[in-house]
Amino acid sequence: MAEDGKAPQVPPAAPPKVEDLARRIMDLWQEQMAAIAADPDLMRQMAQVMAVSPFPAMMQGIVQGMLAATASHPGRCPSISAWRRRPG
Repeated sequence: MAEDGKAPQVPPAAPPKVEDLARRIMDLWQEQMAAIAADPDLMRQMAQVMAVSPFPAMMQGIVQGMLAATASHPGRCPSISAWRRRPG
């Protein structure tokens, strides 16, 4: 505390840059993926969980529904229409 009894004022820190935060997130994600890949027991457990997960089937159903909806109403969803026209 200062002599007048008040705590010294600390100027606020500058907010972090979005690019720095994104880079840090990617670094942490890569570290986590490397640690997971290095643990065979964890990889085996993850494979078992993924095998029984309904998520891939749900996503396939959602995409099929979106494609069917845009087939009957072309132009209503530009992103799906563009995806259908993509080369290859």
